[in-house]
Amino acid sequence: MRFAYASIGDSLVCLLDGSGFRKLNGEDRAVRLRMMNKEVVYSGGIPLIDRGLTQAVGQLEPVNPEVQVVEYSSGDCLVLASDGVLAPWLEDTLRRSARTMAAAEAVRFCQEMRLVSHDDTTFILIRLGETESIRTLRQGLERWADADGAGRERLLVDVAAHAYRPAALLRACLEAEADDDRALRILKAIEESPTRLAVDDWKAMLDVAARAGRRRLAARLADAIRRRLMA
Repeated sequence: MRFAYASIGDSLVCLLDGSGFRKLNGEDRAVRLRMMNKEVVYSGGIPLIDRGLTQAVGQLEPVNPEVQVVEYSSGDCLVLASDGVLAPWLEDTLRRSARTMAAAEAVRFCQEMRLVSHDDTTFILIRLGETESIRTLRQGLERWADADGAGRERLLVDVAAHAYRPAALLRACLEAEADDDRALRILKAIEESPTRLAVDDWKAMLDVAARAGRRRLAARLADAIRRRLMA
């Protein structure tokens, strides 16, 4: 399983997995001596250091997000956090709480970070993996070709009840479905999927439907392609 992220600035993207706690993204920061009238600024005999952002949303010049795809296993934890959250403290908190965090623990952690970092302390903790209902639905969709009509109807009801709509898997179901009404319902789920198929995939589905003389399905696919090309 995998996820992708894009990062600009100094917020944290971290993963806690079997190998440990890893900060995934780099920091768009530059360390500079503070200058005034071309002279270094001192405080108590110590030169002052500024850590300025080299890339940040809102800058006039173009920025280049860091983009990566990361492999993960069920049970790993993904953390997205503002720069006021310090990674070592977060790692220690998550390890002590067995990778979960109740509301009261989250409040205490944010209060601690506020005292230490003196910055905004926003974070999202996501435990990665499949729930039992999603696993059952995925396995059912993988066996679509072997299911009878009643089984396929139950699967479509489950698809409609979940946000889980795997586009590539649903496409395989569509190509194995001879009933036009069910095929159109599968197509609706594909259109609602948060994972997008490439336009070439849509064109391939249209070609298969057109060759089979399935006019209703072909018309819906052609309309979906037009909307994607215009977007």
